Amino acid sequence: NLSLKLTAKNYFLWRIQIVPFFRGQKLLSFVDGSKPCPPDPISINGHNDPQPNPTASIWKGEDQLLLSLLISPLSEDVIPVVVGLNISHAVWSALESAFASPSNTRVLHLHMQMQCNNSRNRLICY
Repeated sequence: NLSLKLTAKNYFLWRIQIVPFFRGQKLLSFVDGSKPCPPDPISINGHNDPQPNPTASIWKGEDQLLLSLLISPLSEDVIPVVVGLNISHAVWSALESAFASPSNTRVLHLHMQMQCNNSRNRLICY
């Protein structure tokens, strides 16, 4: 059960919860980048035109499910870190870059506080 939402302050606790789940489901290789998408399209003997790679299609479907699992426990203040990213490895890497280093987490938190303080008319302050 993945009950902990990821915030700007609890990355390590969230990671402790989610990594064993991904490992147990044999999905960690998607997020850590060790199982990249197979090439698509591919050349098949006897065909002049490249053909769609069924393995790539399966990988993309699995990765999109995993992407959904990764994004769903993100709090509103974390979602901007991953906006526009469309594969699970890219989301995982962005989260790790933003939150894995205690100094990065502190800088991000201070930046969010400054945004709130500098813009009193904002509806959402972090």
